[in-house]
Amino acid sequence: MSITINGQTSPATEFAWDGCHKIYLLDNGDADKNSKYGVHALQNGEAGYKVLPVSELQRVWDQSCPLRFINNWALDKNYVPQCYEKPVTIEAR
Repeated sequence: MSITINGQTSPATEFAWDGCHKIYLLDNGDADKNSKYGVHALQNGEAGYKVLPVSELQRVWDQSCPLRFINNWALDKNYVPQCYEKPVTIEAR
């Protein structure tokens, strides 16, 4: 499965969401390699994030607050900038 967001494709199969506006795509152990939290902490809710499948991303985007954004977990790719006001197209395949 992959996901396309406004024409940008990511191999992410899951994402981390803080329940408000921070959305981070997770791929191939990104959380283990690039975070002080690690994927174990994410999956157990210890870091305050929920880990969800990318098939849930549109629903989460639609209910997130206006400060929302979508980055990858390593923070080296921005899919949707913070406070983006235009429509966002999300396709999980």
